[in-house]
Formats: sequence, C-alpha cells, structure tokens
Amino acid sequence: MVIRVQKNTDYTVMANFHLRDTNLSLKAKGLLSYMLSLPDNWDYSVSGLSKICKESANCINNILKELEANNYLERKRIFENGKIVRWEYLIHEKQHLQNEDIENVDVQNEIQINTNIQNTNKKNTNKQKEKYKKEIFEKFWETYPKKVDKQKTIKWFEKNNPTEELVNIMVGQIEKLKKTKQWQNKQYIPNPTTWLNGKRWEDEIIEDINENSIDAWEIVKMEKEKNVY
Repeated sequence: MVIRVQKNTDYTVMANFHLRDTNLSLKAKGLLSYMLSLPDNWDYSVSGLSKICKESANCINNILKELEANNYLERKRIFENGKIVRWEYLIHEKQHLQNEDIENVDVQNEIQINTNIQNTNKKNTNKQKEKYKKEIFEKFWETYPKKVDKQKTIKWFEKNNPTEELVNIMVGQIEKLKKTKQWQNKQYIPNPTTWLNGKRWEDEIIEDINENSIDAWEIVKMEKEKNVY
C-alpha cells in the first residue's frame, strides 16, 4: 500500500520538485510521476510495474534503487515469525530524510548484526558475573584467618558457586569462631578448603567457659544436688 500526499481526483496534481531534480534520470522521474498518478491504495510490485511500463524487471529494480538512493522511495520490511514476508513501499513527492539506511539490506547480515549485539551483551553479562564471583570470594578470604591454599579455595568457589547469602552466613560463623580459644591459635584452625568441604559453617559453636567461672563439673554436681532435694 502507498501512502502519499492527498490529491484531487480525475487528474494528477504533484509537486515539480522531482521533475526539476538534476540528480534523477529521466526514467526515474517518469516512473515516480507514474506511481504518484496511481490510486493511493494501489498495490505495487516489480512485475506489475514492469508489465505496465513495458520495461524489464531488472530495469524497474534499478530505477527503484535510484529513487530510494535519492530519498523519494522508502522500502520497509514486513516481518512474520522473524522472517521477511514482503516489502512495503512508501512514495514521496519530495525528498525525505531516512530514519534508517535500508538500501540493499541483506537479511543474513542483519541477523549477524543482531547476533553480534547479543554476543556483546552476553560478554558484558559474563564480565559482571565474574566480578560478582570475585567479590564474593574476596569477602570470604579476607575474613578467614588462615591464609593458605588460596588457589584451591578459589576452585572450590568456582565449583560450588555459593550465593552471597550463604557467604554472609559463613562470614558470620567465622567471626564467632575467631573469638573462641581454639581459633586464637592458628595451628588449630582448619585450612579453608577443609572447613568449606566439611560445611563447618553449619556446626554449632560451643562457647568457651571463662577461666574465672565455676568449673563445668561443679555446675553439673550442683544441678544433681538440686534434683535430690
């Protein structure tokens, strides 16, 4: 379907702009004038124009390309299910500014361009993920008091891919363990991978009994005596 400036019936009214355009060939001026003279709802096809104008399809195609190159003709692709099913022609009496360059568009190249955009987005997403994983690991590593087997620990994180929530739980448990007597001496602290493989963040932390407090066995004895009475 062609959309153009409304004109009166029974005779053709058109601007002289294209007729005086020195960049257009006589054939281009003639074909454009003819198309402007046709009804607004006229369905264009190369074969139809070829038959009416007594020119070969190849000749019509070349003229259409000339009009398109000089911004008198717009061709829009109509898609269905991701495939071009037809072209829609928009004829202009005067030159117009194109919003996009659609001359000699190759569908395969267009798909390639879209693929490249998707690949770029995918690369950016992967970079963000890598940065996120690195930050998660560093959070654990900075907290864990025994700095050994760093590469093995990194591999553990890459393999198990713990969430930020889980790492926060780990960090909380580590901070508590660092306050216990056992973890005051690094030789009693397990290696990071040992601690991770054993899921030691799930262990119950037994609080140390202060040296100045009553002996644990004494507390048990006192409880038994209460039960007797």
